[in-house]
Amino acid sequence: MDRNTRAGAIALAACLAASGSVQAGVTPRLEVQMGPPPTLDSGTFGANGENGIGFTFTLLNASELDDLTAQGPFTLRVELPPGVSYAGMNGGLWTCVAAGQSVECSYPADLTYWNWGSSGMSVHIDTAPGIPIPGAGLVRATLESAEVPLPDPVVCEDVPVYNMATSDTGCVERSIPHRRSQVEFSQAFWSHWTQPFTAGGQGSINMGFRNTGYGQNNGPVVVDVQLPPGITRYGGGGSPPFDCVNEAPDAQGQRVRCTTAYFYDGQDQQTAGLQFLVDIADDIAIPGPHPVVATVHNAQQPARDLSTCVDTPMPVGCGYYGAIQTQAMPQPKLEFLSVQHLPGAAVHRLTETTVQPSFANAGDGSAGAMTLRVSAPAGFAYDRATASPPATCSASGSAAAGQTVICEYPQGLPPSVTGYSGVANLVFDVLADAPAEGRFVFAIGDTLQPGPSLAACVANAQQDGCIEYFVPVSPWLFCDGFEDLPHACGERQRVQ
Repeated sequence: MDRNTRAGAIALAACLAASGSVQAGVTPRLEVQMGPPPTLDSGTFGANGENGIGFTFTLLNASELDDLTAQGPFTLRVELPPGVSYAGMNGGLWTCVAAGQSVECSYPADLTYWNWGSSGMSVHIDTAPGIPIPGAGLVRATLESAEVPLPDPVVCEDVPVYNMATSDTGCVERSIPHRRSQVEFSQAFWSHWTQPFTAGGQGSINMGFRNTGYGQNNGPVVVDVQLPPGITRYGGGGSPPFDCVNEAPDAQGQRVRCTTAYFYDGQDQQTAGLQFLVDIADDIAIPGPHPVVATVHNAQQPARDLSTCVDTPMPVGCGYYGAIQTQAMPQPKLEFLSVQHLPGAAVHRLTETTVQPSFANAGDGSAGAMTLRVSAPAGFAYDRATASPPATCSASGSAAAGQTVICEYPQGLPPSVTGYSGVANLVFDVLADAPAEGRFVFAIGDTLQPGPSLAACVANAQQDGCIEYFVPVSPWLFCDGFEDLPHACGERQRVQ
């Protein structure tokens, strides 16, 4: 430093001294901040950074215009309440050792205006499963150094600042309430779809959970579900992800076990839940109910016996859902609406006629692929067909003895839709030896309700799924003016 610079520094120091800003002989004032958890949760652990009590301290009376220094090292002593033990620490320049309920931590650095606060540190704690509930535990911490010893007597404070306990007396404390940790079902979140379940169909069952206190050190979380007879799980998922194993069904139903790594503290049904996708047996009892019984547990919360989960009140960890009702599978019922032929009067031999059966689904379930069977009388030869919905028709047998026509409809009819029907336009050639009246018999069915056989309808056309229709045949030949049959055509010799 040259002469001019040194002289300037001396002058500045003199000015600061005159203004009282140099705090020679002033004792540093320290403030301790403690950030405890809001509750001491039973059966929880401090590994992996959980269950931390945070600490920092600051030099309160430092100023940019002074050279006040609080010299380290500093000693922070933490007294833990009964049932709470030291599980480790992390943070900055701190080091800690523990003996029983006492934890002694050291911070080596000095504090100045430019380094006015200690680095943050957390003491991690384990909380015993059997802490008294209700109850509370007092956590107390003292801070001292050779330069700033504890006052005599020690006065402890808990001045709340942003949920932290603070004190400038060298001692900070807070009474923390005990809370029982538990993982449980959210009873209001049970649901199923569809409502009711349909025999022979599929559905889903949803369940949600609430977790209080427990964390990743308390995993895994295990869910055991007893499904009732007639309901079996085939898939599903969960949040967080679960691994599920389905046992073989027996007389009591099916047992399913699902496991996930852990729930975090405060997790609820919005982020913790399971969905089972289920098959419903054809022969399930109707209408039910079909109760689902379940348990949830982890390493600290023992599994309940499923038989206790029907008690009132239910033990913690039990779930019961009794709202599942069942109904029979909605069934189709194909019925004939009418039959007509075109042209509508008596048909003439050596011409063709179109026979039009129409039918609808009067049931409450959609029909599967449909089959229309037709017994045609002798003297009528099947030629072609159109249909709605589209169908493929074919004939077997001889026209001389009477043919069988079968029309296959790949598309079924929906249930009970007004104005929505099926129809077939069956075109037949009327042969010269056609009888005076041709009896057509029809049978209708689908893959879900096959309906009566064609032979049964021929024997009794009055039963459901059958209809008969008679096509009159004119005794006169149809003449168009080119036949050389003047006497045979009679009055109808020429038809213009």
